[in-house]
Amino acid sequence: GPVKLRKLDLQYLSLPKHVCQISPGPNYDFFSPVMRFIISSPVMPDAVVDYDLATCRWNIIQQQNMLHDRTRILYGTNSASVSVESSNAKYSCPVNANLEDDHLWNDLSEFYACEQYFVPSFDGVPIPLTIVFARDNNPKDEKPGILLGHGAYGELLDKRWRSEFKSLLDRGWVIAYADVR
Repeated sequence: GPVKLRKLDLQYLSLPKHVCQISPGPNYDFFSPVMRFIISSPVMPDAVVDYDLATCRWNIIQQQNMLHDRTRILYGTNSASVSVESSNAKYSCPVNANLEDDHLWNDLSEFYACEQYFVPSFDGVPIPLTIVFARDNNPKDEKPGILLGHGAYGELLDKRWRSEFKSLLDRGWVIAYADVR
């Protein structure tokens, strides 16, 4: 039967570093102990994950492997067919992931940094500002940048990984997200 909210035990989910968005995925079985989520950040491609409430374990269902793509682009495609086959075999099965095994998440924070600041607006109210940049570039230096902002109707700014910005980041650009009101 239906569960009364007073009888539920709260669980706090441990998430990988730099997660900016978590959305519920399709959870078709009301009585299942497994919940599906989509998690993402500016330095991590979207991941479709299952969280087992009974065992408190993550199971990565699907996530784009940007590291494989980056390696193939930087170092050539002489062994691309072998790499693709081994990549498909490796990621076709779900991988159990605890946060102790943080390396199992396809996190690009080795190459890109994500920092959050509060910047005062013209009337002194602090505005959250998230900046993303390549780790080999100092964001304090003068760099070209793109500022994305949204602040209307209670909508949140989409701060997930966007592969179309990868080329800009690799060329020294800074991407900034302003959560204006």
